[in-house]
Amino acid sequence: MKANLKISLAMLLIALNSTVIYSQTWNYGGNGVAGVTNFGTTTNFDLPFVTNSTEKARLLKTGELGIGTTTPSSWLHVITTGTKESFRTDVPSGYDNYWRMYRAGVEYGRFLNFDGNSAFYMQAPRGAIRIAAGNAGTSIPAIQILGGSGSNAGAVGLGNYTSFTPDASFHVKGNGYTYLYKLESSSLSTPTVIINNDEQQFYKANTFTGSALQGAFNFDYSPSTAITSGIGSYLKTLANASSSLEGLRLSVESTNSTSASVSGIIIDSKTSATATGFNYAVLANCYGAKTDNIAGQFNSVQTNTQRNAGITIAAKNSNVNLGLYAEASNISGSVLKSVGVEAKAYGGTNGSIGVLTEAADYTNGDIYGIKTEAINNGSFSGTNAWYGIYSTAPVQTCSNLSCAGAAGFFNGDVYATNGSYSSSDLKLKDQIIPINNASSLLTQIQARQFIYKTSAFPELNLPNGQHYGFIAQDVEAILPTLVKEFKNPEKLDSAGNIIYNSVDVKAIHYEEFIPILVAAFNEQKVLIDSLLALQTPVPLQIKNQQNAQRITLSNISSIILNQNDPNPFTESTRITYSIPENIKEAKIIFTTTSGAIINTAIINERGAGQLEVYSSELNKGIYIYTLVCDGQVISTKKMVKQ
Repeated sequence: MKANLKISLAMLLIALNSTVIYSQTWNYGGNGVAGVTNFGTTTNFDLPFVTNSTEKARLLKTGELGIGTTTPSSWLHVITTGTKESFRTDVPSGYDNYWRMYRAGVEYGRFLNFDGNSAFYMQAPRGAIRIAAGNAGTSIPAIQILGGSGSNAGAVGLGNYTSFTPDASFHVKGNGYTYLYKLESSSLSTPTVIINNDEQQFYKANTFTGSALQGAFNFDYSPSTAITSGIGSYLKTLANASSSLEGLRLSVESTNSTSASVSGIIIDSKTSATATGFNYAVLANCYGAKTDNIAGQFNSVQTNTQRNAGITIAAKNSNVNLGLYAEASNISGSVLKSVGVEAKAYGGTNGSIGVLTEAADYTNGDIYGIKTEAINNGSFSGTNAWYGIYSTAPVQTCSNLSCAGAAGFFNGDVYATNGSYSSSDLKLKDQIIPINNASSLLTQIQARQFIYKTSAFPELNLPNGQHYGFIAQDVEAILPTLVKEFKNPEKLDSAGNIIYNSVDVKAIHYEEFIPILVAAFNEQKVLIDSLLALQTPVPLQIKNQQNAQRITLSNISSIILNQNDPNPFTESTRITYSIPENIKEAKIIFTTTSGAIINTAIINERGAGQLEVYSSELNKGIYIYTLVCDGQVISTKKMVKQ
């Protein structure tokens, strides 16, 4: 076997070089040598390495080693044709893994993993790490990380590092031709920049002294000479946003539980001008051709027991004080909507107030908590609507009917010069049916007269004197949908302390009694009309003329047929009657108004009795029932099926 291997190797070497001189025979399975022994060629030829008749590597006669290539262009040149990595190093656990780079025997850089975790390190033991870019033959300085042990060790400089030395943790210097700093994010949900700063300042313009006037970002715009106009800081956001776009968002949070106050933003605007003009602490301009334009929106979100105010404004010490002045105008008429002020408040357990106003006059002038005017300047006369106040609130549908919401809450009388209106359009309604048994419903409700407990509930601003109405609990038992329970909000002072607690009060929707009263009136009218139609002459006639008398007597009056009760009715009704003993045959005949007989009830008992009439299969309408005794019609009445 060894002979065959030797022959094969000899033939291979002969094929590579016809003048090979053997100094050692190499065998499969290993060789024993007494010292350093050469393996290769002794002539000026390359040394290929072949497996399975295919060359896998080559050592050039000039010393370059190629793996996967026959023409290596560097001392180690690797070319792969598969999916595996070109080069790998692996050391046992507990050992350092280094790639070191030397020049003239001096180490200048290394790649390593030495502290037992998964981090990968790049070090420059003798100085800075510099990164340059460019085409072949060119080198453009781009990034420098300082080394050493000075105060700026580890500082990162972005820009031409040959022209500056970074003196901050991150120092950027532009070239005068491109943007100094540009950030882009490939995902709308991923922040472009995240800054976590444990120091007092992210950027220092001056020495930090701990003053409250110093911040993470300090910008000082102080021109040394007079200017016409200037802008201290300018931010611009431009994007093709399909959902929303924010130019600037600030988040301020205090983690100190004893912090007295927190301000999201504080703006001081001062002027030394002596001429008449405007001084705006905040001036917001909003433009949009197809959107709701809201120049300012303030949301107050609070989860504890303190109060929420969407916006509070104070204007003092002037000849004319305007707590809030808002103007939304559309001179050209080209936009759809203009909003002077829009305020929102969410999440307060003791109330959320979008806009809180209070008016007090220490003279004899009129006082308006809110005064609004909707003005038509005369140039628009189409279908536009003008509303002095427009407000909405969700309609709450609570299972126990004990919670309610309203678009307006007024603690006091409400006065309207032209009355009030409620939506009653046919297009808004469904499942429309008549009101049944309205008279029966009203007979179960008692009207009351009363006075309010003004001293027990001063926060409700209840009126004095005698009043008339219903008790909400009585109405709720009969007509529960006409009663809701409203919360009179608690009243707080300026510090958020509770002056009056909130009070839950049941209220009646009096307006919906009107259709019930109309339905009851119609029921009574039908009953009255039917009674008038059935009215017959009394069979007792007395005529006195010139002392001559004629009397007609009849025993029919002893036969009684009463009106059915209830009438009108829906499912059943009751008819009472009285038949004397001398009547041989008695019956009640039920017919339609056209005379068709529906049914006949034979009365066998004498004396007082009653007849239960069921009508589940009877159509709505007016029907006739007649008492016939011994072949004579005694009485006829009408009954109404609803």
